[in-house]
Amino acid sequence: MALRFTTLASGSKGNCSVIGLGGKQLMIDIGLSGKSLKGRLGQVGLSIREISEVLLTHTHSDHVYDTALTVLAEHGVWFWCHGAHQEYLSRKPGFQALQSSGLVLNYEERPFQTISGLTVNPIALRHGADKTFGFRVDHRLESPIKRARVAYFADIGCWDQATVDHFLDCNLIAMEFNHDVKMTLASNRHPYVIERNFSDDGHLSNDQAAGLLEKLLGGSEGCKPGNLVLLHISSQCNTKELAIQAATRVLMQSGLEYIRVIAADQAEASGWMEVPYSVMGEENDVSTSQLLPQARGLWRAGKKRQISVFQQEFLFPV
Repeated sequence: MALRFTTLASGSKGNCSVIGLGGKQLMIDIGLSGKSLKGRLGQVGLSIREISEVLLTHTHSDHVYDTALTVLAEHGVWFWCHGAHQEYLSRKPGFQALQSSGLVLNYEERPFQTISGLTVNPIALRHGADKTFGFRVDHRLESPIKRARVAYFADIGCWDQATVDHFLDCNLIAMEFNHDVKMTLASNRHPYVIERNFSDDGHLSNDQAAGLLEKLLGGSEGCKPGNLVLLHISSQCNTKELAIQAATRVLMQSGLEYIRVIAADQAEASGWMEVPYSVMGEENDVSTSQLLPQARGLWRAGKKRQISVFQQEFLFPV
């Protein structure tokens, strides 16, 4: 049974990715219109009927689109969100339709099993007012004992050792490389927007993401990723070339030039990437439950400056 990954869209106009396992598909975020969602699925040979469930990272509009929620309700697709997301989502007719159909499931900050047969390990990340999560998604084969692991975090303002520990030993890493600092400072964006995006509650620059990548690769002893997917690349304050250069420098310095680097696109799907399985001992398994106190502390630190969920469209353009 093969595990595979694709991005359908990545950027300020919508974010959506899919992890496939056999005939079941777990979608992460659904920031596309219903019509666009169906079109992007078609690009990778899928239909909405083949999506088993959707997992939400946070409630910014580029990660959840109401007409797509309506499509999920029409096709009986399960929808996972955190309890903290529901107050905002409850204003959306599409989410109301999902609730009426009994299709809403809640996750907490601990590992849980999905309908697709995957184990999801959430971690709270710094990014604005609403709770934002990254996910480590695992699948284990029992005979022989092997594991495939995907790291996914599209929006993150800063990182610490807990972040590193959570995403070690992944066979595929999909992570934010949002902006180039010089391009951002030279842009015509409002100074407050620039300040927020540079803050610990904003987005990672290419250099910040490269620093995190270096720690992830250096600390991963069980396996190294076969693919590195660069997410949420700014269309105004970054280029794919600059993001790839920053990531490639880390790979070359680490002697890992063989790792394939893919810059996720806003306008079209990336195509499927196979996620290989690795033989890994239990000593390399990092339990999410061990990291929860640190993750909660990271979230509390981000609440010093309160920003309403409804102000965030201005604060986080990409």
